[in-house]
Amino acid sequence: MMSRLRRLLDRALGNDQRLSTLFRGSALVMATQIAGIGLAYAMQVIVARWAGAFEFGIFAYAWTWMNLIFLVAAFGLNESALRMLPTYAAHSEWSKMRALVVRGPMLVLTLGSMAGATAVVGLALLGNHVGEHYRVPLMLTFAAAPFFGLLAFFQGVGRALGGVFAAFLPRYIGLPALVLLAVGAIVVYGRTPDAALLVMVTVSAAAVLAIVQGVTLIRELPAEARRVRSISPVGDWMRLSMPFLFIAVCFGLLTHCDLLMVGFFLSATDVAIYQAASRTAALVSFPLFALNALVAPMIARLHAEKRLEDLQRTVTMATQVVFWPCLVGAVIAILGGRYILGIFGTTFESGHMVMSILVLGHLINVGTGPVSYLMTMTGNQDRCAVVWASTVVGQFAINLLLIPHLGLIGAAIGTTLATSFLCVSLTILVRQKLNIRAHAFVPVCQTFARAIRP
Repeated sequence: MMSRLRRLLDRALGNDQRLSTLFRGSALVMATQIAGIGLAYAMQVIVARWAGAFEFGIFAYAWTWMNLIFLVAAFGLNESALRMLPTYAAHSEWSKMRALVVRGPMLVLTLGSMAGATAVVGLALLGNHVGEHYRVPLMLTFAAAPFFGLLAFFQGVGRALGGVFAAFLPRYIGLPALVLLAVGAIVVYGRTPDAALLVMVTVSAAAVLAIVQGVTLIRELPAEARRVRSISPVGDWMRLSMPFLFIAVCFGLLTHCDLLMVGFFLSATDVAIYQAASRTAALVSFPLFALNALVAPMIARLHAEKRLEDLQRTVTMATQVVFWPCLVGAVIAILGGRYILGIFGTTFESGHMVMSILVLGHLINVGTGPVSYLMTMTGNQDRCAVVWASTVVGQFAINLLLIPHLGLIGAAIGTTLATSFLCVSLTILVRQKLNIRAHAFVPVCQTFARAIRP
């Protein structure tokens, strides 16, 4: 798939050495993301097998909160770094570059600590409204907000500085790998891993990885930036970061709202089953997320150069290359879902119908292509944010209505409906704003149009 995509993109974009370099760097990101998704999935399977459905459910609930915190605990500064550091380099503003990389982490630590402390206090005030079995793991998770914020911030810095491995390895490879090693050590020691211990291990691993990543990236600064004194325009950083924070909150809620609400209304075992079903269903669409690493910078470049025909051709080919293999994967997942979920344990086989419904939502997501990036990379991020916010509100309302009555099936239906609304709405906006058709059936539509043309 990767070699075919490369040939198609090379043909579309022509012989441009800068684009070739960009492609190679993005391909490394894609490979790292694929490896990380596989490693995280394997980690969850092993935890489920050794800890049991109940403890795995508690850990999965805390893990979901960790993923949500990772998205928002940097307060948008991770995305701002991705935008500002190249600008500082282009204008030789080395003092500001140094300030963002060296002092930015202190700002993230401060904001993350305040947010984490607020969440811990809020959890304590909820008292018996939160299950006793969730309390300690969630306390640890919220207290670790500054560490997850640092990981997110350094990922943005690493991407901006061009350090692919320094940016993505800690989060995607290092964290699940360290948890896997810890589970192995706990089992060898003769103890059954419980959720609180697993969360403690994950939090400790995040702290260590954040420190190592920070030291590594500071050394990656250009020599000019290392020699100057820092100038910290904190106000400018925060003003730029707020829209990114808003989009991150919407994305995090849309991605994790279903499981968080399952944990609120249903049991830890139900959380475990839903987590296994949703993570397995997500494997259908992970090529799209990996593909975004390849096409997002190309979308920005082609749009800036007003090469709209090349942009249409690139998006169409990229979506085609991803959609049809994903369709095959979706059919396999639906037909063999009971056996696939069985690798988590026999308890998880009951999530087959849940997984099948979620697979349909992921397939719609893949079939509409990189529509979010087509909006955000072309200056239409405000309209995109409105759609995201509307979708989050709608998903929350649907889940609130369906989960108490239909259980896990209700959560899956709500999530699939929300995903469909988001993808279709953004597809329509992309067509209106950019005159770009991003869905997988563009060639079919073009062929049909030619056939009926007089």
